[in-house]
Amino acid sequence: MKILRIITALGGIIFAGLIGCKDQGKAVPTSPLVIANSLSVGLDTVFTFPQDTVVLTIRGGILPYSFIPPATSAAQCTIVDSTLTIVAKSIGSNIAGITDASSPAHTASIPIIVGTSVSFTNSIQPIFVSSYGCSGSVGGCHGGTMGLYLTDAPTSYQNLVNVPAQSSGFIGYKRVAPRNLVNSLLYIRLSSNDPAISMPRGRTAPFDSTYLRNVRTWILQGAHYN
Repeated sequence: MKILRIITALGGIIFAGLIGCKDQGKAVPTSPLVIANSLSVGLDTVFTFPQDTVVLTIRGGILPYSFIPPATSAAQCTIVDSTLTIVAKSIGSNIAGITDASSPAHTASIPIIVGTSVSFTNSIQPIFVSSYGCSGSVGGCHGGTMGLYLTDAPTSYQNLVNVPAQSSGFIGYKRVAPRNLVNSLLYIRLSSNDPAISMPRGRTAPFDSTYLRNVRTWILQGAHYN
């Protein structure tokens, strides 16, 4: 019985060794590369403006990551560890290419659109005091009766950007999530024609297209206070 046990044990060791040898040399699966913003949301395009700096995170694959130089100089890109830094230089477009140390290598590319800056002070805040009357002291919901004050640029910005939405049905959203339209309740409400969602309340026609385009671009460019 002892001899049988020894033979059985040796057989198990040899079998395990054979399995180990068989598996050696196989590539360890790695996940594709993802370029994400500060909210860990993957981006498919970076919108920015001259002199802006955008800091993103690269996920997946195997370090070190390498940068594939773009064909144009609208923006300069650098990689340190898993951080991709984009410095916009001039109006135009680039494609940032990233590759990793996997074999075969994973690659990712993200278009960079450098356009004219949309100013919060000059293009976004005026929307709240426009003919829509969002922040009017008389009849305006955000001028003193609803708690979300949009009466002036500093107050509006503080109450909007990266502030969790309080509306039921939108838990987990931000009032404005920089570079993320899908999670920005301001954009969702202004772009919707559903009376249950749309703002300003009582709006029966689509929101002004120029205003909406400015809000969209401002959020995609990072929702800066400028």
